[in-house]
Amino acid sequence: MSENTEKIFDLIICGAGPSGITAAMYAGRANMSVLLIDKGLLGGVLHVTNRVDNYLGFPDGIVGSELAMQFEKHVRRYVADENILYETVEELSVDPDDACIKIVKTDNGVYKGHAVIIGSGSTPRPLPIEGSDSWRGRGLSYCAVCDGAFFNGKRVAVVGGGNAAIEEAMFLTRFASEVVVIHRRDELRATPILQKEAFGNPKIKIQWDSIVVKLYGEPTLQEIEIENVKTKERSRIQADGIFVYVGSTPNADFVKIDEIEKDEGGYLIVDENMSTGVPGVYATGDVRAYPFRQIGISCGNGTIAALMAEKYIGVLKGEGKYCGSD
Repeated sequence: MSENTEKIFDLIICGAGPSGITAAMYAGRANMSVLLIDKGLLGGVLHVTNRVDNYLGFPDGIVGSELAMQFEKHVRRYVADENILYETVEELSVDPDDACIKIVKTDNGVYKGHAVIIGSGSTPRPLPIEGSDSWRGRGLSYCAVCDGAFFNGKRVAVVGGGNAAIEEAMFLTRFASEVVVIHRRDELRATPILQKEAFGNPKIKIQWDSIVVKLYGEPTLQEIEIENVKTKERSRIQADGIFVYVGSTPNADFVKIDEIEKDEGGYLIVDENMSTGVPGVYATGDVRAYPFRQIGISCGNGTIAALMAEKYIGVLKGEGKYCGSD
């Protein structure tokens, strides 16, 4: 691992999902020196999103990966290829000798910047049963877009009742003979329009008031044992696959700054300016404490954070604390 001790960027962005990539585009347009870091593909969660029907400008909808490619094409107009890194961020800290310099450590280097935007998103929560990891690749998946085609003509289950669960259940009906939605409540949390589509699809069946307690099958999944949360009665349903959408965990473990507050779920707490409370450090998108996870909201977050970072850098320059970009 090498340390870059010469270059001090105006802005380092950790995460290239919708919020991070939007922030990078705005900052690049403002002639700020930008370093964009992500461990995966530019566009983040868009690559595992089947279809986007609620992003303005695409009245007929657009495949998630196609929208991600449009985002990438746009940001590359303003951010040089060499300033887009595919690395895993391991730690964010403030320089102990100069509070106006932030330090980002990755699995491949150490980078310095005057401002940082944390747009690292979140990771799906695992199925909450013992040994769930051992079923990955044997019938358990967290991505219908990635694995749905493997279950052509088969019966599958979807765990969850929110927008993601119902959207992916609808997608799976393209392949599966039947999709059983297992939901722990007696009503869905998805938006009314999604509920209407699900209830009207003959391939979708809903198992109310139920949780998954055990999986059976060798070498791959064959049966799911469920428990009624009200009666405690247990039963089994046949299924070749199970897709899990029971919430997510923020990717914020690398944030080591004590002054940055987190809620009980580990999400970062920010104000209306996306500021964490530490001057020059902002958080956007799905890593921040906010009840809604939408592409439009994430892009708006990224816009605000980039504009505030630009203003912050301007203040540093005016006060003579700016170290320069070279």
